[in-house]
Amino acid sequence: MKNLLSILFVISSTFSVFSQTDITDYLEGRSFKNEQTGLVVKYGYISQLNTNGITFINSYGDKHYFMNCSTQKSSDNRYAVFTNCMNPESGSGVGKIFAYRNKIVIVASDGEMVYELMD
Repeated sequence: MKNLLSILFVISSTFSVFSQTDITDYLEGRSFKNEQTGLVVKYGYISQLNTNGITFINSYGDKHYFMNCSTQKSSDNRYAVFTNCMNPESGSGVGKIFAYRNKIVIVASDGEMVYELMD
């Protein structure tokens, strides 16, 4: 019984630490993929631009960067919302990005796309 309680304590502590980790730190370098389009999205440092931002990678390996995002985090660090992200080449935007630990949802005027966390 004592071992079972110890195991349960370790598991609950792990979930507690996981939920308290800063969401943007957690997202850093992780890849999310839309199964329908094959498009991959990453959040993190973009060395070519010397800033953090969103990177889109298509099935050919072409990368499109979006930077200067306004970031809001939920008080419990369960998600972050990125807005006003700008492509430095064209000045275009990407919509509103809701980033969770297991998925990213991008909402634009023409609908929304869901990207699932890749292993």
